[in-house]
Amino acid sequence: MNWTVLVAYCIIDDLLKTPASVVRTLWVLAALAFSGKHKHALAYAQEQAFFLVHRR
Repeated sequence: MNWTVLVAYCIIDDLLKTPASVVRTLWVLAALAFSGKHKHALAYAQEQAFFLVHRR
């Protein structure tokens, strides 16, 4: 799964060239691995320290 997230981020970042790449990658992760549950994707990204995502 870590490779999937890395590849998704690289492709999205190359296409967008904006900080929104992280948000869109989390969206893809939620869709692929967590049945669209964004909270689960965010928790997984924090657990794996993918983007150093912080909750507000």
